[in-house]
Amino acid sequence: MRKMSLGVWLAVVLAGWAVLGARASGQGLDWEIDSFVVEIGVGADASLEVTETIVADFSREPHRGIFREIPVRYRRAGSTFDMRLDLVSITDTAGRAYTYVTEHRGDRLWIRIGDADRLLQGTPTYVIRYRVRRGLLSFDTHDELYWNATGDEWPVQIERASCIVTLPEGIA
Repeated sequence: MRKMSLGVWLAVVLAGWAVLGARASGQGLDWEIDSFVVEIGVGADASLEVTETIVADFSREPHRGIFREIPVRYRRAGSTFDMRLDLVSITDTAGRAYTYVTEHRGDRLWIRIGDADRLLQGTPTYVIRYRVRRGLLSFDTHDELYWNATGDEWPVQIERASCIVTLPEGIA
C-alpha cells in the first residue's frame, strides 16, 4: 500500500462532517437519527474494517427497525469500481444480535434490520460491522479512500455524524 496523503484523509473526514445537521427530504417523519458514528480501520492489505454505530430516535412512535443501504458499486473518473463487502454482525451496544435480511439491489447492499414481530421505542442503537476489500483506490502516486460515511439517501434527519479513520502502523 502506498503512502496516504493527509489531504485525502481530511477530505474523507470533512465529507462525513458535511452531513452534520443536514436535513434529508423526509422532514416530518416520526423518527430521526440522533447519532451516526463511523469508524474505519484501514488494514495493511488495504482492506477496511468498518463499524457504524447508529442511534435511532423512535420516541415519537415505535418502529420495527431501520433500513441501511450501502453502495458497493460506483463510477469514478470514468471507471466502475466494485467493492467486496462482508457483513460481520449487527448488534446493539450490549452485543445482542438484531434480526436482519440482506439483498443486493443494483449497486447497493440493502439491509433490513429488525423483527416484524417486535416494536422498538426510545433510542435503540444499531452497531453494524463489515469488512470491505477493494475499498481503496490505488493510483501511481497515492492511495485514496473514497467513502460517503453516512450515505446521502436517508429519509430522515441525521442530528450528529462523525467519521474516524485509523491508518496502519507506519503510514503518515
